[in-house]
Amino acid sequence: MEKIVGDPYDDVWDALRYAAYSHHDPERKPLALRVNGRVSLILKGDEERGIPPNPTLAAFAYNRIWRQEVQEEEPTPIYNGGNLRRRIRAMQRRRGWRG
Repeated sequence: MEKIVGDPYDDVWDALRYAAYSHHDPERKPLALRVNGRVSLILKGDEERGIPPNPTLAAFAYNRIWRQEVQEEEPTPIYNGGNLRRRIRAMQRRRGWRG
């Protein structure tokens, strides 16, 4: 775009360019940090509600929390033919889901 002195729309193009280049998606924490954060909440317990710290429950919940976080990261399957239901069931079996 050529700069023309006195052009009233010149600033509009600059503003649009700045908006496009400055836009970014919010970053997520790495998977391990998200899982460890959720597990540490179980380890600490909740004194206000009378829930004591429970390392045994945290150990059992670790795998469940890990699977939930991984599931949120995976892209949603897109329909590309008649075998989508079969592919989704196979994906769920690989992850150990029961349904």
